[in-house]
Amino acid sequence: MKRRGKNAAFFAQVMVLCLCLAACGNSDDAAGDDWRTTGMVVDSGTITHDGDSVDVLVTVSESSAAFYRDIPEQVLFDSVAFPMDIPDAEQAFHSISFDDLDGDGESDVWVSFLHENGDVTDLIWIWDPEERYVYREDLSAIPADEGDLSDYAGLWEYPDEKLWLRIYEDATWEFVNDQEDVLEYGTLWEDENGVTLHFDGSGDTLQLDRTVSGDLINSVNGGMLFPTEGIR
Repeated sequence: MKRRGKNAAFFAQVMVLCLCLAACGNSDDAAGDDWRTTGMVVDSGTITHDGDSVDVLVTVSESSAAFYRDIPEQVLFDSVAFPMDIPDAEQAFHSISFDDLDGDGESDVWVSFLHENGDVTDLIWIWDPEERYVYREDLSAIPADEGDLSDYAGLWEYPDEKLWLRIYEDATWEFVNDQEDVLEYGTLWEDENGVTLHFDGSGDTLQLDRTVSGDLINSVNGGMLFPTEGIR
């Protein structure tokens, strides 16, 4: 009879232990449901309107930045829509500010992106009590003609050097010889003067300015590049 009593007590202890483990497991599951641990958050800040302040966490996509309340549940507080798509928004995101930019005591929004090619995109919205966040193009800074390389896409020749520059519309380029062997390659971006080549191998850059006649001039050594139909 004593053995049965001891066995009953043992099994009772086992059941209590199992229940405790189950409770701990449920607690872990609840913590795992906290959306803030998913890696979506890129920044945080405090938004103030009408004297009330709310702590928010920031997520970005190619079309917008969203501001969620800093709580375990994913509750949207506010957002801003970008004036254009930014395909590399998640990778290029640099910072966000909710400072009062116009001195009215209300939080405005300043989102900054630092792109791989060195370009900076700054987008600014000013708070309006009726229209909420109003995008201000005059305060923002967007790389000139971002993504539009139609004037440069094609083949350019260095005369007498057996060297050609091929520019693609996806903002990549390559130097090739008369056998079409790729000698150098990288990415590029456009500015008001012409295009800047970024060399993927060395990290160097080369500015090519557009002349009045539509040719390209090498800003380093003065060499000229002329558009051509093919490699000769």
